[in-house]
Parts: sequence; C-alpha cells; structure tokens
Amino acid sequence: MEKKERRPIEIGGVLTDTRGLEFKDYGKRPVVIKAVRINNAFTVQTLEGKMSGKKGDWLVIGIKGEAYPVDHDIFLKTYEEVS
Repeated sequence: MEKKERRPIEIGGVLTDTRGLEFKDYGKRPVVIKAVRINNAFTVQTLEGKMSGKKGDWLVIGIKGEAYPVDHDIFLKTYEEVS
C-alpha cells in the first residue's frame, strides 16, 4: 500500500487542528518532469522566490516550466528515470 501524507490546513494564516476532518486518499498523477543533478551549490528563481540547492541536489523543471531545487535523497525516493 502506498504511503500517503497529510497536508496541514492553513486558514487566514493560522494553522488549524486537523482532527475531526474526513480525509480521503489521493494519489499523485504520474507526470514526466525534466531534472538534472547539479555538482555545485546553486540558487534558482522559483514561483515562491529564490531557493538554494546544495552540491549534489537536483534542479527540476515542472510541468508548467517552473524550476525548483530538490534534495538528492528526496529526489531518489520520489522520482525514477523514464525512457
């Protein structure tokens, strides 16, 4: 069974208690992204502002052309190469 993660709910800038809410299971759609492992520390402009990546992290280009860094260990657990 695939492990799911709950996202906290933010209302008006305040994190609320999620007890009592009826959560449903959702899977992440399989989408193909572009990625390259970067051999030096780097900074990239993301939709949320500038973000930094460490040596060995991945630079990912999302489905709408957005760029963001992904930690190497998280990348290996989350993505697999497709042909």
